[in-house]
Amino acid sequence: DDLMDEINAINQERGKKVAAEGKPPMHEVPEESEAVVRKRKAIMEVMKDSSIPWPEKNKRILELQKQHYVPGDANEEDDASHQDGDDINVLVERVINNDKNLQE
Repeated sequence: DDLMDEINAINQERGKKVAAEGKPPMHEVPEESEAVVRKRKAIMEVMKDSSIPWPEKNKRILELQKQHYVPGDANEEDDASHQDGDDINVLVERVINNDKNLQE
């Protein structure tokens, strides 16, 4: 019983430490725009659907990223990478299909 009390006390202290160190103050957390929230929700719906095979999920996620493009999105390198989306999709398709012509 004393051992369990000691373990619980240690876990509580760890939890407090993680909570204090792991989360920035609320004024430092940027607010998400409605567009970013819609994009994330759409992608999560595809990811949660276990009836979709992974290659199809990847295609749908790429389509959603293009459809819900948000300028300045942290996942986008710059506007040029968005414009080259078709080239990226072709490359992803080749990787998914294990194209032997791809080089390292």
